[in-house]
Amino acid sequence: MDELESSRPLVVFPDQMETIEIGLVVIDFESLVIVDEFQRFVRPQINPTLTPFCKKLTSIQQVDVDGALTYQEVGEELRTVTTRYPNAA
Repeated sequence: MDELESSRPLVVFPDQMETIEIGLVVIDFESLVIVDEFQRFVRPQINPTLTPFCKKLTSIQQVDVDGALTYQEVGEELRTVTTRYPNAA
């Protein structure tokens, strides 16, 4: 299961929406036990300041993304996690 949260200005232009959180849960489907989890906030580059709407919708605060890595950096961390599960769907 994975989850993405994105920033949203009041006027939404799809090319300006940015991922601000990435989450992943790895579950053993035989035992239904969670075997790994990954969650990172992502620092937005186009709209670095979260709108009040975005903060209310996602419960993500400005401080969460201000200290976060970029999308590319988080993507590399996620790639490292997913390589541990080559047979995952």
